[in-house]
Amino acid sequence: MKQIEINNEFEQKLKRITEHFGIDTQLIKLNEEMGELLNEGYRNVYKSDAKEALENETADVLNVLVQVMLYFDLDWHRIGDVMSSKVERWM
Repeated sequence: MKQIEINNEFEQKLKRITEHFGIDTQLIKLNEEMGELLNEGYRNVYKSDAKEALENETADVLNVLVQVMLYFDLDWHRIGDVMSSKVERWM
């Protein structure tokens, strides 16, 4: 799987967006974007052209999610470790 790289310039842009709109607004936006992704998934589950729509909605979710992660200074490595442990529990 290809990694998504977030360079310093992109990170600074995301931080400026959060500063401009405020974290409360971005948390609401995250909720909206996650709902759109969920709806897109249900709507397109059996369509051959679903991939592009799902990629677009996933990008929206990730952009806002990374803003939230940066705002709260979440530990990316710890999140990766938790993700791995949760996958192991599902196996």
